[in-house]
Amino acid sequence: MSGALLAILTLLYLGVLFAIGYYSERGHSLVKKWANGSAAYVLSLAVYCTAWTFYGSIGRAATSGLDFLAIYLGPVLAMPLWYLITRKSIRIARTHRIGTLADFFSARYGQFQRMATLVSTVLLMAIIPYIALQIKAISESYSLLTTHEMGSAVAGIDSGFVATLILTIFTLAFGTRYLEASRPKRGMIAVVAFESGIKIFVFLLASVMILAQYKGGLGQLFSDAHILSDFAQLTAIPEKGQSSWVSLILISSLAFLLLPRQFQVAVVENRSESHLRHALWLLPLYFLVINLLVFPVALTGRLAFPAEIDPDFYMSWLTMDQPWLSSLVFIGGFSAASSMIIVSTIAMGTMVSNNLIVPALIRLMPSIDFSKKLLWIRRFSILVIMLLSWAYFRGVGERTTLVSIGITSFIGVAQLAPAYLGGLFWKKGNRHGAFAGMLFGLILWFVLLILPDLNPAWSVWEVTALSTWLGVSTTSTVVYLTLLLNAMVYVVVSSFTKETARDIQQAELFVDADKYARSYEDRLVWQGSASFPNIQALLNQFLGDQRAEEVLDRYARIQGVDWRSAPHADAKMISYAERLLAEAIGPASARIMISSVVKEERIGIGEVVNILNESREVLQLNKKLKTQSDQLILASEELRLANEQMKELGGLKDDFLYTVTHELRTPLTSIRAQAEILHDEPEMLRSDQEMFLNNIVEDCERLTRLITNVLDLEKFESGNLQLDQRVADIAELLDRSISSMHTLGEHHNIQVKMDLARGMRPVFIDQDRITQVIVNLLSNAMKFANPADGHIRISAYEIDGEVKVNIIDNGPGISQEDAERVFDKFYQVRHQLTNKPKGTGLGLAICKNIIQSHGGVIYLRPEKKGGTRASFTLPISRHHQQKQESHV
Repeated sequence: MSGALLAILTLLYLGVLFAIGYYSERGHSLVKKWANGSAAYVLSLAVYCTAWTFYGSIGRAATSGLDFLAIYLGPVLAMPLWYLITRKSIRIARTHRIGTLADFFSARYGQFQRMATLVSTVLLMAIIPYIALQIKAISESYSLLTTHEMGSAVAGIDSGFVATLILTIFTLAFGTRYLEASRPKRGMIAVVAFESGIKIFVFLLASVMILAQYKGGLGQLFSDAHILSDFAQLTAIPEKGQSSWVSLILISSLAFLLLPRQFQVAVVENRSESHLRHALWLLPLYFLVINLLVFPVALTGRLAFPAEIDPDFYMSWLTMDQPWLSSLVFIGGFSAASSMIIVSTIAMGTMVSNNLIVPALIRLMPSIDFSKKLLWIRRFSILVIMLLSWAYFRGVGERTTLVSIGITSFIGVAQLAPAYLGGLFWKKGNRHGAFAGMLFGLILWFVLLILPDLNPAWSVWEVTALSTWLGVSTTSTVVYLTLLLNAMVYVVVSSFTKETARDIQQAELFVDADKYARSYEDRLVWQGSASFPNIQALLNQFLGDQRAEEVLDRYARIQGVDWRSAPHADAKMISYAERLLAEAIGPASARIMISSVVKEERIGIGEVVNILNESREVLQLNKKLKTQSDQLILASEELRLANEQMKELGGLKDDFLYTVTHELRTPLTSIRAQAEILHDEPEMLRSDQEMFLNNIVEDCERLTRLITNVLDLEKFESGNLQLDQRVADIAELLDRSISSMHTLGEHHNIQVKMDLARGMRPVFIDQDRITQVIVNLLSNAMKFANPADGHIRISAYEIDGEVKVNIIDNGPGISQEDAERVFDKFYQVRHQLTNKPKGTGLGLAICKNIIQSHGGVIYLRPEKKGGTRASFTLPISRHHQQKQESHV
């Protein structure tokens, strides 16, 4: 493949990344929302999968079998602990405005400058080999595709150096736009998330294509692999190798927590703690999918190529005859490497500039104006890191495998673990112990792993004898030895050194982070005074005149301060200035600069404890106030709902009174009119007189029914209605009720069918009232049945100690909303004006009261095939039940 073509393809890919980052920062709100969402957060955490995963896992699987999985099992097994630790770290980072891992250590251990310097140095030494690994992957895959040889220069150009420069420019353009390290980098997260999607897609596509082209499929592949002399070793976990698994799982879980890029995306860039819950299951799923086909591809490479071929690049070799696929594989590997480089160099550039370069410049040139130089110092740091990584690749990485470089970096990063975990959960851990432990672990790691890598002749101590004695691998021996001694030094030194007031303060604030109010900062961080012009001059020096003026004006506006009449800065102002400086140059350097203009008063341990106790009480009081406020809001909402309900009931009452009086007035008007006619026309024909008298009688009966219904309802609701309950046969009652409605059914041309179960036991009921219910439901069914071909089906049967009666019509049915509310006593009344059936709406309400007073239930529901089902239940006569049970 043409090198120029592949370079153009890579530049186009970088252009896409740039567009994604740009629109995530400034584009459409939907893009911004996605970049702030949980999916982007989880995918950004997948930056853990680098070129080591894309290329190195296959190489590891081809030479050592299944132990490549340990690097991913570590994070997966540690996920529950990772969730708890990261959630606590996020809360602390937000409170203290922490932007890097070094800031975290510095803030925890008393804003100790040497602590930040040491952490930055440890991480720098550990990350340079890791970045070198990525450069090596890009360079060698590029050489392989363009020259079919590993490590060959293309047209005399060092592809590794070119890749280093291109990625440096891209990182500088994206990652150094803002001075504040803790400021959200939405564009960077969107780019990293996109690259995580690209690398898993390409890896799966290429793997599937490779395996699909293998004759005979997967079964034949594993059958053929038996000819490999070490096949049994590759597919099993050797006894001695079990210890390697444990150590790899241990360091990978710690690296997942403490790698600068993981801390950056998991803690600093987190926008919501709820995203952590999604990561708990989505990230293990990602690891599972991307590793699913690693081993089969590794076996394919072993069978296809001689031993001289580097197994790390089997995927590139296996797709070499398909240019489009091999180009895609290169882009996938490039995406895996570039995402790691971008995030890591941004994080490390901030740490190196804030904790190594700026403090040195402050000592050498304390009066220099840093306001326009801090970003350039950070950019210079990134450039230096990239060039050192390229130099490591050329000096050491070319003769070392990707996995070996990665494990070396992981062990270096793991040296931060004792001080990090102790700082979160052990109050006695202090700066002296943390510093001594990390330094000891770092020296051991450098002597045992880095020096032999740089030059085998510099190996001062072979751990082979110790590993043989322990029965574990050399790598495992280094892991256990460095971490054990590191932790022991941390605990012993912390236990036997004196803690300062600041150590106690910071330990309390970190270990019991949820117990303290943020107001402690205003009272505790500084005890002293300073001249406001000095504070202003300090802010001008690092933030610039314009930025300093903006933040001071905002502070004065919020706090109601007039700097002309109050030239002295109080503790709150000093703390505010320190936070602003910390965002630009880190907390340790900020503390040094603030201390240079503040006349600090020493505070005792007792005073610290008192202030912390007060802060804790303030927080508890705030929590109580918040609880009471929430209860007040809830009570207000309940009152609002009750008021709305009262208004609704008032409206229903008005509607009811209107309808009832209307129903009363209609027959009364008719009666009066007909009575006046009879009175005024005594000579009226006898037949006409009888007609008018019959009408008057019918209207009187209508009035009587209405008044009876109202009185019945009132009696039910007041509990004054007495039921005349007797043992009765429900089948006979249904038969009589239906017979009474026979004429009405014929009039409406409705067929009524009964399906009554035989042998139903008697019920204990008020027969008149239950008859009233049956007639009401039956008349409703006749009213709503299909007028062209009306059918009503009545069934009754026993179920669970009750008799159930169903009356089903074939009408238009009833909506679910009406079915749930039609038994409300005013419901139909309220819908008189919306073409609902005429009536007072009391019939079904009375039916409901009657059935409930018998201990049964009544309801309506729509039938699936149309129509409405009205059902009610009645308990079997208890006396009859007892009688049957006694017979049994």
